[in-house]
Amino acid sequence: MYPHLLAREGERVTDRALFRYLRKTGELAFPLILFAYADAFASPSDGRGVLGHVTFARKLAQFIEKKRERAAKKRLVTGDDLIALGLKPGPIFKVILEEMEELQAIGQVTDRQEALQVLRDVMKKHLNSRAPSGS
Repeated sequence: MYPHLLAREGERVTDRALFRYLRKTGELAFPLILFAYADAFASPSDGRGVLGHVTFARKLAQFIEKKRERAAKKRLVTGDDLIALGLKPGPIFKVILEEMEELQAIGQVTDRQEALQVLRDVMKKHLNSRAPSGS
């Protein structure tokens, strides 16, 4: 159902949603869209569902191209940066670095200096969400 839900967004589907779709589906991203398209085409509707899937596939292809261009650039922050900021290596590294990769992929951070500033906020958010409550 995931491709159907994103296809409903049409032109409004965000880069963040596209990034997450790709992360969850991997190599199956386009085959799943094709199955969803076929399902929409076979279902009685006014045709907007089919058009939404075509729009979604086009936006996904454009996003992948932008992502490839950005991927040619290396990661803006690494685990070494987390260690330098006082964080001890552990599972939280993956969570923080994945969020930073997402922010880079959608163009929200574009250079190392900006990434280091955002990294502090991302770290705080994840560390605060894992802190035990004092009740």
